[in-house]
Amino acid sequence: MLEINDAIAIFAIETKINKENTREASDANFEHLVQLIRNLLLAINQAILYIKDYKSNTIKLLNLYQSEKVIKIIENYSKDLKVLID
Repeated sequence: MLEINDAIAIFAIETKINKENTREASDANFEHLVQLIRNLLLAINQAILYIKDYKSNTIKLLNLYQSEKVIKIIENYSKDLKVLID
């Protein structure tokens, strides 16, 4: 798991390279998204690829991650991962 600041920096650099509207791409959005995906490098890379492949942005991706169905999937995955680590 990455430190939160490192995860935010990676996300910010990669999505701004993709010319995401910097007005929409605030540090608060990056931080919120990184916290939702639990600072996991693979999840961060997938989020970056989603934005690039679907010509999306952080706000749209945040809305997707905050949908109830996705939240349940992430929570269940986190529980399973914790069991494996412990």
